[in-house]
Amino acid sequence: MASGRIIFLNGTFSSGESSIARVLLGILDDDVFFHLAIDGFNAMRSKRELGAEELDAALRRTRMGFHRSIAAMAEAGNDVVVDRVLSEPWRSPACRSTANFSVRPMRCC
Repeated sequence: MASGRIIFLNGTFSSGESSIARVLLGILDDDVFFHLAIDGFNAMRSKRELGAEELDAALRRTRMGFHRSIAAMAEAGNDVVVDRVLSEPWRSPACRSTANFSVRPMRCC
């Protein structure tokens, strides 16, 4: 089974990554793509009030799990569009280390 493709959208908070991902799902109609968004993973977490340290640890675990889910979807042969803000130094290497995939930078606009 061939690995799926990953289209990775990175931008600052609220810069339109999710909107672009939804548009891509509409125009990439020759294949089946899934939109994976960190906001969706954060929404799955319980709403219990957390202290600052506990919240930081929970968010870090959520993000690491999210990165692994991207890799798992692609390894299972799924094509995915991912929107993710890489605002902290550890995020980019953590995301890349979860899967064995090559990055082909693309420029638009």
